[in-house]
Amino acid sequence: MDAVALGVTRILLVTGPKGPRLDAVGVLEKLGRHPAPRLLRLGVAFNACLPTEEARAQERRRLERKLRTGLVDDIWLNTGDDAVLLA
Repeated sequence: MDAVALGVTRILLVTGPKGPRLDAVGVLEKLGRHPAPRLLRLGVAFNACLPTEEARAQERRRLERKLRTGLVDDIWLNTGDDAVLLA
């Protein structure tokens, strides 16, 4: 069934901690190679509160790759309760 016909206007692409081989970054990069009319707003998640600096740096690199596709309309923040990591 066509999502737009059902009234869907936005999609949030989220991979999760043990995501599939084709994760949110891969989906966006694949979509970017196939021009199509933009009927839906695409959102992605960004987690600023990962436990290690290495994990946070990797998450920032993934966000940059997502944004470089030019397809991202919204960024959803996955926040935690560690004020230091949120700064």
